Amino acid sequence: MTLVMRPLDRGNPQARLPLVVAADSRWPAGAVPIWISEATSMVYGWQQGQQVEIPLPELQGRQIHIAGIWRDYARQGGSIVMALDDAQGLGLALRLTDAAFWPEAEMSIGELTQGLKTVLTDYPWGA
Repeated sequence: MTLVMRPLDRGNPQARLPLVVAADSRWPAGAVPIWISEATSMVYGWQQGQQVEIPLPELQGRQIHIAGIWRDYARQGGSIVMALDDAQGLGLALRLTDAAFWPEAEMSIGELTQGLKTVLTDYPWGA
């Protein structure tokens, strides 16, 4: 399973994730919300609204709440998305290993290349 950490608006996760189950914005105080892929739901039987354990030292003893299910065609073994600021707050080791982008319709290859260089250079943990 892959843990994906990305900038995410907890109140509007569908802006960044193709949700297949409507977002649940109600989770227990102090719980860390995550969004799981359809594959994760099928393989592990996890469902929205459940509290789960994730076997990482930084998450031991933390309430982890499934706030939604999303469609992830890239990782067939299952994936979990956590908001980047939650991951940073929990002390998870951050390393950029994957990137996705949505170019503007009229963007040239040169503009796209420069934009990617700028974003990756300015990212919190570098390129």
